[in-house]
Amino acid sequence: MKTILFPTDFSPVAENALRFAYELADRLGAGIVLFHAYHPQLMD
Repeated sequence: MKTILFPTDFSPVAENALRFAYELADRLGAGIVLFHAYHPQLMD
């Protein structure tokens, strides 16, 4: 595994998961790519 894709909403739960992903990537010699998407609210 070369890269871990980490989707996040920047919540406290995601922050804990990121710590785990970082440790896993370190052990595997892999990189991490953070991904965050959002839907902008449209005005009526």
